[in-house]
Amino acid sequence: MDLSKVVLPTFILEPRSFLDKLSDSYYHVDILSNAVQEDDAFTRMKSVVKWYLSGFYKKPKGLKKPYNPILGETFRCCWLHPNGTKTFYIAEQVSHHPPVSAFYVTNRQEGFAISASILAKSKFYGNSTSAILDGVAVLTLLPRGENYTLTIPYAHCKGILMGTLSMELGGKVYVECEKTGYRTELEFKLKVNQLICYLGGGKLVSSDVLVAHLMRGGFVVGGMFTYSNSHVLY
Repeated sequence: MDLSKVVLPTFILEPRSFLDKLSDSYYHVDILSNAVQEDDAFTRMKSVVKWYLSGFYKKPKGLKKPYNPILGETFRCCWLHPNGTKTFYIAEQVSHHPPVSAFYVTNRQEGFAISASILAKSKFYGNSTSAILDGVAVLTLLPRGENYTLTIPYAHCKGILMGTLSMELGGKVYVECEKTGYRTELEFKLKVNQLICYLGGGKLVSSDVLVAHLMRGGFVVGGMFTYSNSHVLY
């Protein structure tokens, strides 16, 4: 079932637009300033992946769905960084059926820009639902002339009708730079079994396992494995 065609009660809606919600992924975008300054391509890729994962750090209070933007709606904001520079974000709803959101993030002084168009889809499975952001974002490190393409994991929400309401990330994604030949493949693994401690309420949890492989020319040159808030780099 596609939830975009279902009228939802207001108590499960977050009082802001989906365009606003998308900006949550860029609260730590200043990490890219370090990536631009790195001379080694391998280290730049690791810095980009570090920034990519930081986008999932900000967690909302409770689990609620943002409002669907209307056609032509825009949202803009900026972040002020300790070094005095500003990162600007602007988003627009460019299509209503299907719902497509486009956004652009830039800090010219620090030398990076990000652009993307996202098709928001959802699937309902009875007691759970998945929010799928179909699309590719492109990060450009301007002084390097490098484009990094990125995909986005889906959000899986459990306990909608009964049990503990919780959300985790799932799916396989990648970060790739064609110019340097480096590609990082990440897999967010959903919890297989989740103990239901009580009925009702809400809880936001992260995936138990995140596996990442950093490759070049088809060979693994680095990676990361995380489990229960610990991590191993190799």
